Amino acid sequence: MKKRSSSHPPVPALRRLGFWLTAAALLASAFPIPPVPSANASLPAVPEPAPQSSPVVIAAFQHIAAPPTLRANQTILDHPMLNGNPNVLLFVTADYGTIGPYHEKPVGVWYDGIRWTIFNQDGSPMTPNVRFNVLAVKPGDHAYMHVAHLDNISGSMTSLDHPFLNGNPKARLLVTPNWIGTYNPHVIGVRYEEQMGRWMIFNQDYQPMPEGAAFNVLIWDAIFDVTAPKVPYNWFPIDHPTAIHYPEILVFVTQYWTGVENNNEV
Repeated sequence: MKKRSSSHPPVPALRRLGFWLTAAALLASAFPIPPVPSANASLPAVPEPAPQSSPVVIAAFQHIAAPPTLRANQTILDHPMLNGNPNVLLFVTADYGTIGPYHEKPVGVWYDGIRWTIFNQDGSPMTPNVRFNVLAVKPGDHAYMHVAHLDNISGSMTSLDHPFLNGNPKARLLVTPNWIGTYNPHVIGVRYEEQMGRWMIFNQDYQPMPEGAAFNVLIWDAIFDVTAPKVPYNWFPIDHPTAIHYPEILVFVTQYWTGVENNNEV
């Protein structure tokens, strides 16, 4: 029987963080999640990604951080496809649902030797009963882990180097921090640098990107972008046929910079 790691990820000193809105989202209609809505030919067509553009999805589900799952700044996941399986890439997004609660902390994922966990990057206690949408993907051509190091860090950014991303401003990607030893307690986003022809992961508050910070990256044609209008709320509707017609779906979000920073966790 495998033993759980002898220590949790070291808890860093608390830092003051801010929180904003979204810019890029992936909807779960691209992979099977029960209940599967019946086909309706009158609905607007949602383009399916080409086979060569499809990652291998292992699981997609919603996790509730109920009190029994809580451990300091973490909530422990329990899923048969994830338990005892460190060789998956997880992508997570907090889901307010209809009753909350809010979760306003930058999060990451960590494998503790037995189970995957979602944790608060700033070391603060995990919010009880918060919901997280969880997507588990097999590593491959369209899903990999990126590690920030001196050769790819520039200030608050780390540049991605991948054949499906380089020179491709139309690429669409999801990103979730993956703890392998270094915290990055900042709200992150992605942006495309035209002069370099590279996609970047960056800290929205422009704090330096720490060496050793790791990120799971998913490249998928099924990801689409939406733009937040000027509204006096902390939310806006996702205007996409899948989101409109299928309320049961799971939504995954990565902020996509197009000229406006948003230093709030989505």
